[in-house]
Amino acid sequence: MTTSSQVQDAWFDSVLNTSTVKEYCTIFFAHTVAFNSEFETARLRDAESKINYILYTTTRSQTFQIGSLATQKFEVRLEYTREIRVSEEAEDFEQFQEALEVIEDQAVTQLGKTWGGLVDYWRTSEGQPVREQISVDGKQCLRAALIYTGFKHVALA
Repeated sequence: MTTSSQVQDAWFDSVLNTSTVKEYCTIFFAHTVAFNSEFETARLRDAESKINYILYTTTRSQTFQIGSLATQKFEVRLEYTREIRVSEEAEDFEQFQEALEVIEDQAVTQLGKTWGGLVDYWRTSEGQPVREQISVDGKQCLRAALIYTGFKHVALA
């Protein structure tokens, strides 16, 4: 059986931790992030002191089929958050959009049809990722979520 940790590691190694994605973002969290202190929000800032990070989480659920079969469903959720500065709004938005497209391209080219053999097949959310404006540490940011779902059929003993 495939574990959530295996899927999450494959996504980090093959998609996020690549030079292509790191041109846009170098800060990644595999867990939720609290914004309760200056120290914690400082971890969200890149080398240019902009808020710029990706939160990625993986969950697994199972559906039991007739007979001795089950389908494991893995949901990989990538939330990209980037500060949009008034003085550089157009450039920041363009970089935000490009980063989302690069992540999608990396998923297809680096993970392939079976995420390195971890799933039988996968799909992504249809349409454009929903973008929302949020405030992080008093700064205006854009956030978008990309959601990928992988499926693995397993025989039960």
